[in-house]
Amino acid sequence: MSYPYALPTTGSISFADYFVDPGDYANEISEATALRGRLRGVLKEAKREDDEARDLVRIMKTIEDYLPYLVGIIACLETDTLKLKKEIEFSWRSTLGTSVLKQTQRIECKGIYYELIFTLLTYGYTSSLWATSLLAQSGSGPEADRYNKVADLLCTAAGIFAFVAEDVVDRFGKTATSKGPPEVVRELPAALSKC
Repeated sequence: MSYPYALPTTGSISFADYFVDPGDYANEISEATALRGRLRGVLKEAKREDDEARDLVRIMKTIEDYLPYLVGIIACLETDTLKLKKEIEFSWRSTLGTSVLKQTQRIECKGIYYELIFTLLTYGYTSSLWATSLLAQSGSGPEADRYNKVADLLCTAAGIFAFVAEDVVDRFGKTATSKGPPEVVRELPAALSKC
């Protein structure tokens, strides 16, 4: 059984507002904005639902749809194919910085890697939550299949957390212009990868 993560929520943005001239990538930038908006919507919806009603598969699918566009934007920024007018500022509500007594405000940070950290961590949290929900189900198909799926989901979550700790957090740290939530400190996703 894994930790019962509260999924984060995020603010809205339009990627087109941040690029000098997207040129040939205008459609992809528009699609990235739409997919991120869809992610924002499913996370807000999940926040209002109780644990049993949340559609974790839908959340994971939405992230899987958005990630290639986000990674494509990062690749274009790293190769100077796309130029920024101003640094992109994202806001996410911290999952691990929330208090039991009160919910934290969204934390705004500049940089595309902040977005990548939170998107990947959300995928990891969702994988872990889905594994926990499968373990709680009884009599839902052959047990060996269910346990294999649980193991796959937990390995996916651990791999994502390790990747964020080993690769993405450092990239954010090199470009960070402000302090962020605990999720952007390497030790936190590293610890999550071992849970």
